[in-house]
Amino acid sequence: MPETKTRLRKEDLFIRYCCRTDITTGDYAARIKDLLNTPLEWDYCFARANNERVAPLLYKALTRIEGADSAVPSRIWQTLKERYYTVLGKNAALVEQMEDLSVLFRSHGIGFLLFKGLALAEAVYQNVGLRESSDFDLLIHKNDFPDIDALLKNLGYEPFFDTGNVALLPCNPYRNSVMYHSRDHLGIPLHIYWHPINLVSYHAEIMSALDLEKVFLESQIIPIGAAQVATYSPHHQILFLSMHALSHGFSPLVLLCDINELIRAEGNALDWNKTVDDAFSFRLSKHVFYTLYLCERILETKMPGWVMAALRQKKLSFFERRVLESVEEGAGAAGQEWLMYLFMNERLAEKASFLKRALFPSARELSLIKQKDCAKINALDYIARFFSAILCGLRVVAKQIVRGKKTNREEIPKKPL
Repeated sequence: MPETKTRLRKEDLFIRYCCRTDITTGDYAARIKDLLNTPLEWDYCFARANNERVAPLLYKALTRIEGADSAVPSRIWQTLKERYYTVLGKNAALVEQMEDLSVLFRSHGIGFLLFKGLALAEAVYQNVGLRESSDFDLLIHKNDFPDIDALLKNLGYEPFFDTGNVALLPCNPYRNSVMYHSRDHLGIPLHIYWHPINLVSYHAEIMSALDLEKVFLESQIIPIGAAQVATYSPHHQILFLSMHALSHGFSPLVLLCDINELIRAEGNALDWNKTVDDAFSFRLSKHVFYTLYLCERILETKMPGWVMAALRQKKLSFFERRVLESVEEGAGAAGQEWLMYLFMNERLAEKASFLKRALFPSARELSLIKQKDCAKINALDYIARFFSAILCGLRVVAKQIVRGKKTNREEIPKKPL
């Protein structure tokens, strides 16, 4: 089946070529130079790169292109430079705080996995100025939560809402985390997870299918400054980064860059057999297939050909295809993840079960979702949740109506799913 064509702004193509740590492999440097020799809307470039959280990558790539500093307007160049150094400074502060937290947790016999932002900046991007991070994401053992809660409160942290007895917080299919903020506003927010699911999953069985014992057992140690900190194994990174990317509608673009950079950094050391096997056993094969497909199409991620063949889904709904096409075209799918989850269920009974779980969680579960005191949950919260779902559906319909009407776009091949 021949490839069809889709259209993309050349500024978006420019950003996609730049948002990688290695522009020397392949012909990315030449492509970037070619586009630098054409008129580009630089205000759009910066705004889009900043919104996609890849402005530091854009700046770093341009510093490796001879003559780029003269091709880019000076104010844009300076703004990109300032953005890079701002991220570098903030993440340097994060590294220092993680060193202290690591010592504290270890002294109390508490294990944790650091994941997403800072872990990726250090171990994958290998430059803390290239990957933005606004908080710490820590996966813990549920039984350790009371001790962690007490430690954090002694350090001057408080949860965003009254959690009550944290030992009674449930493992549930909606949200399994609590955000802590510093009372003096000097510390970095801490996002404490006791299960990776933090948005209602498309299928109820995913909750029990995720083998957390295996995840902790196969974790790896990475350096964060002077500290040695545990994080997901590379093959589990791909699974959970894919789940995270889908839960945000594959937006911003940095979520796909994370996976592209992980695959590049690991190279032949990445165990693709374990990746595929656990994708199916954890019931995350759809998440991983969609995300790797988009990485391949948007960032030209290189991976063994058999991987996508093994993960390929037998059936994709019309809506699933449209969402993936929308992301590939640069329109994004933020806010559409709920409907994506709905149509990922193939049977009508499964769709009905998802709607019931998504719209009508228990009061205790809704308090976690909204990070709000359980005693303050009332009928208005459920009404707001119901109408929010309706508005989400209407926005998706509106977005699909205007698809294809954009101008000033470059044609790129579109690969059939």
